[in-house]
Amino acid sequence: METQDKNNNLEQSNNLHVLMEVQEALETEKNLEQNQRKKQQEEQDKEVGRISMLPKILRIVGAIVLLSSALTFMAQGWETMSHMIRYFTFLGFTGLLAVLGFFCGLKVKEDKGARTFLGVAAAIIPAHFCQLGGLIYSKFGPAINPDLYPSYFYWVAASGFDALVTTGIALLALTPITFIAFSALARREALRLTGAYIALNALLLIPTRDPSISGLIASLAILGVAYLDTTCFKQHTAMKTKEGRISRLILLVPGALLFLRIAFLYGIDGIFVGAALATSSLALFVFSKKYCSLETAKVLQSCSILPTILSWLVIAFELKWLIDLPDAVMLPLVTIPLAAIFIAKSLSCLGGRTQYQGLAALALVGGAFLELVMFPGLNASIFSIAVGILAIAYGYTAESKFVFLGGLFTFGHGLIDTVKLALTVITISPWIALAIIGGLTVLGSSYLEVHTRRIVKQIGLFRKKMSTWS
Repeated sequence: METQDKNNNLEQSNNLHVLMEVQEALETEKNLEQNQRKKQQEEQDKEVGRISMLPKILRIVGAIVLLSSALTFMAQGWETMSHMIRYFTFLGFTGLLAVLGFFCGLKVKEDKGARTFLGVAAAIIPAHFCQLGGLIYSKFGPAINPDLYPSYFYWVAASGFDALVTTGIALLALTPITFIAFSALARREALRLTGAYIALNALLLIPTRDPSISGLIASLAILGVAYLDTTCFKQHTAMKTKEGRISRLILLVPGALLFLRIAFLYGIDGIFVGAALATSSLALFVFSKKYCSLETAKVLQSCSILPTILSWLVIAFELKWLIDLPDAVMLPLVTIPLAAIFIAKSLSCLGGRTQYQGLAALALVGGAFLELVMFPGLNASIFSIAVGILAIAYGYTAESKFVFLGGLFTFGHGLIDTVKLALTVITISPWIALAIIGGLTVLGSSYLEVHTRRIVKQIGLFRKKMSTWS
């Protein structure tokens, strides 16, 4: 009986061992299958990842090809076709891009492709206004010599009525296209973006090619975009996305085209150069805060200082030649606006305000000092006193030592020169002058004797306060 029980136990143990071996083999096979499936899945995901980049690359390439086709159209020789038909062909091309965007979004159900088509349509709208501007200028501007233009920039309407009708039809077609494009890029701000974009592009229709006027108009356009960007659009999250940034950047295109049209086709003058430099300074200072990192933006804002100075110098001397201003007013004309510009920059700069406040003080103090040296007289003295008072007041409120001390120097310099002029004009006898100086000295000593402690205390408090200034 015991032998039989031992045999049974041994048989059960063998069976259990075999069962465990079979289970281990099954688990090993299962793990191998899982690892193989995992490896296959990883390879498949990697392949999907590579392929998933292809649509993005194709969209970028397609957008570049579409923009190139628009540029090719503008440069194409269409000698056998009238300029009006040539324009409406381009309008049809733009409309086709909008239709393709609709088709891609509604039928294919692919938003990125739709935004690409509509974004390209919005980007080439300034080209429409350049062509329409050429048609209007051909009938409402001065007579033009076609030999001065490349054939692809030469646009002539059959009559003034045709130019205006074509422009009206184009506005009716381009406005909804613009709205649809901005709706795809930044839906909540589409209406405001559309109004601003059409208004900015409309500046290209003004029938003037005078460099000074066009430069000022272009500067105002860029200034308007900067105002919208810093006041209206910065508050909305949608405008901080990639599509929102593209929408904001597109608004700069009309102003840039105004500059380029004059520079390449009509020649430039001092006002135009000054406006271009001022615009580049504005762009560096304002837009760097929106599209660059903090450190890069600080560097770009500092880089805006040089074009700021050069722009106003060019404009000021151009005004002197145009209006025939006397030499004595040139230093105030240069330094006062420059100081105001630098003070304005100090209020919204990313880095420390010290460099802009210092430049403002240097412009005012240096200008007042040179004015007294080069053009001595009562006007220069009064100018120095006024500048000194302004610099003292601003330096105290802004807690800037350099501005404050510069204001004290300028004020004292102007005051001394004014007193010298008064003495010269009144021709006071030496004994009277000595009597006045002696009397004032005695009065001063008496005041100092009575209020010594109070004066020392106030000076100590002011020095302590001034030590905390920049």
